[in-house]
Amino acid sequence: MKFTVSSTAMANKLAAMAKVMNNRPALPVLSSFLLEVKEDAPLEVTASDLECTWHGSLDVTGQEGTGKVCITASTLLDAVKNLPEQEITFIIGDEDRSVTIQYANGHFDMVGQAADEYPTADYPSDIHFRMETATLCKAIEQSLFAVGYDSIRPIMNGINFTIGNGKVECAASDGHKLARNIYPLAGEAEDCSFLLSAKAAKIVKTLIQKKEGFVEVNLDGRSIAFKTDTDSFSSRLIEGRYPNYNAVIPSESDKEATIDRQTLLSAIRRVSVFAEKANRMVVMKFSGMSLQLSGHDFDNSTSAEETVFCAYQGNDINIGFSAENLILVLENMDAAEVRFRMSEPCRAAIIEPSTDDGQTERLALLMPMMLPE
Repeated sequence: MKFTVSSTAMANKLAAMAKVMNNRPALPVLSSFLLEVKEDAPLEVTASDLECTWHGSLDVTGQEGTGKVCITASTLLDAVKNLPEQEITFIIGDEDRSVTIQYANGHFDMVGQAADEYPTADYPSDIHFRMETATLCKAIEQSLFAVGYDSIRPIMNGINFTIGNGKVECAASDGHKLARNIYPLAGEAEDCSFLLSAKAAKIVKTLIQKKEGFVEVNLDGRSIAFKTDTDSFSSRLIEGRYPNYNAVIPSESDKEATIDRQTLLSAIRRVSVFAEKANRMVVMKFSGMSLQLSGHDFDNSTSAEETVFCAYQGNDINIGFSAENLILVLENMDAAEVRFRMSEPCRAAIIEPSTDDGQTERLALLMPMMLPE
């Protein structure tokens, strides 16, 4: 078996697909890429960790013969990524599975593994719909920051998607912050919901972020698959019922402030440097047309205060938040101004864009911290 590919195209493809693999694979063969050549077809590359499987393709030239082989991922990727752009030729022995990679100034020699040992992925087909790649990519990007990473509560370690009424609703929470975003869904889709793991969501984002048009989605009760014109990715879903997050979102608030997002974000970054290292709490005092930010570290006798302009309505309120969570929420808002809606210092605050486009609804809920007496 022999084929020729672009070194840069292969290096880029392998680097992206390597994100699927685990450092400690469940099976030894899963530390390898599966390469398969079929008659008059692109080179097919597969990476898997049993939970997730990415199946991609690369254009080839000068193909001779067909077959498949497994090549150790780290060796192949490290070798190819250090080559300048050029055509490289793979020569694979049918019987001894010897692999030779020829390039302009030399060659690499290695031994492959039997491809028959590589596990195959089953693609679900119960429910099928299409999503715009831009919408899906944005939905993942604007939800990932709130995902939890808790081995005790695995149900919180993903993004919950709910499809219905021509919309897709995404929610993610780690118990301290919640992101809920609603986007329009182009085309028809059967009402459904699924819980996508954080790892799978990051890989899907990598898969589609440079694509245009639509991505096909197929799912059943246990797994989901995303397919573009050149690649497909399948993953097991997180099993279980996601908490009723809408029940914890306050429906009423008597205090509201509108603030320039970038100005507030910069001020929090400065003030939080002087906050207590253990919790990095920033206290926000809303009063009239100003917001006073303060951070204190009593153990090291350091503190900082800064005042920024805001349009505030309601009685004065002091409320404390984790600077880390505040920064994550504000960084993932793409609006020029954000609105804080609050009721009490001990109750959750809602942070949302001050304006919307009439189609997308974005909202973040942030739990406050206990203020020092």
